[in-house]
Amino acid sequence: AGGNEVEFFKPMRPGDKITRVSKLANIYEKDGRSGRLVFTVYEHKYTNQDGDLVAIARQTGISR
Repeated sequence: AGGNEVEFFKPMRPGDKITRVSKLANIYEKDGRSGRLVFTVYEHKYTNQDGDLVAIARQTGISR
C-alpha cells in the first residue's frame, strides 16, 4: 500500500444511492532500495442519485 487520499465535495446522507466509477489514473516506475518498484494509482469517483460528485478517492499501490 502506497497511500490513500480522499476529497469530499458534498455530504452523503442515509438513503442516498452512491455510484462509484473507477479508473487507472497513473502507472509509473521508481528505483527503490530493493530494486525497481511499480506504482499504480487508481481514482474512484463517487456520485449520488442526482449525479452530483460527492467524493474522489485516490489509491496508490506498490509492487515489484
